[in-house]
Amino acid sequence: MYEVWEVLLMEKLKEYNDITEHVYFEMFTQAAIRKAFGDDIRADLKLVQIAIGLVGVYTCMMLGTFSGMHCRLVVSLMGLFCVGLSYAAGSGICFYLGGKTAGVHSLLPFLLIGIGVDDMFVICNAVDQTDLRAPAKERIIKALQHAGPSITITSLTNALAFFFGGVNSLTALRSFCIFAGACIIMLYFIVMSVFLCVVVWDTERVGRKKGECCGLFCCKMDSIICCKGFFLSPKQLSYGTVEVDEKNIERSSDADIIDPAIASTKTEKCIEMYLAPAVLSNIGRIIILVVYFILLALAIFGASQVRIDFKVTFFIGETADVYGYFQENDRYFSVGSFTTIYVDND
Repeated sequence: MYEVWEVLLMEKLKEYNDITEHVYFEMFTQAAIRKAFGDDIRADLKLVQIAIGLVGVYTCMMLGTFSGMHCRLVVSLMGLFCVGLSYAAGSGICFYLGGKTAGVHSLLPFLLIGIGVDDMFVICNAVDQTDLRAPAKERIIKALQHAGPSITITSLTNALAFFFGGVNSLTALRSFCIFAGACIIMLYFIVMSVFLCVVVWDTERVGRKKGECCGLFCCKMDSIICCKGFFLSPKQLSYGTVEVDEKNIERSSDADIIDPAIASTKTEKCIEMYLAPAVLSNIGRIIILVVYFILLALAIFGASQVRIDFKVTFFIGETADVYGYFQENDRYFSVGSFTTIYVDND
């Protein structure tokens, strides 16, 4: 009931401020401060949703290549679904154990999609490094020999970092860290089980030279839709396009334009020809060391300038109804003792 009264009081005060010329009132109410926090969180959530959408689009476009056979659209969509599934699973476990959430927990999906997409790219890139003509089982085994330890170590360190953060005394931050750690653990298990099953299925589909989406994508690699095969690696070009009959499959299997085991992508060639020689040269090593020590000095200087401070205005926008109250309070009453007066209604 008091919230309704505070909202009405704030509205009347705004109306009075609009018509008066000699006095201006700033007021603080619990309803107004809650509204300020809520408005800022909702505004940030819109940006987070846009960011998640952009990451999803990027994943669908870049996880594979512009080809009817190698685009990996289904794999991308299932990977994003696995991220959502891990969020639900991790949050469900925490809720079952009595955990509670706050506004900051709304950032968990953005955190998980970053980690999950990274795991997806690591696995798929490891699969791409194998021989396209090898059996799907052999390709997956070789890929996981490289990608598996990397994903396991990064997931474990991320989860431990958040779990260690869960021992702090701030309730909201402690809860966020525990939820994040649980969600990351569930993301690891889901990626290494559900998502990996989808990758196996997709690898077997490529081995049969079937188009994406259960064969619906049957455009040739030299078509305009596939950008004339510009984004395909030599290994993928030598493997051929989507085949529609057994005769074409046999003819394409006998073709050996380029050894797929040694074929490199444009990115790999760029790193091999330009970046790696520059970094490994004497001048490159000196430049890297100089840049490293400069950044280290700046980091130490910045850490020395950190001061413990807290203001409510750090967490509310300038358009909030109570922002002016805090500004005027800091301006005229920044020194002295703070006193609270309670009025009883008896």
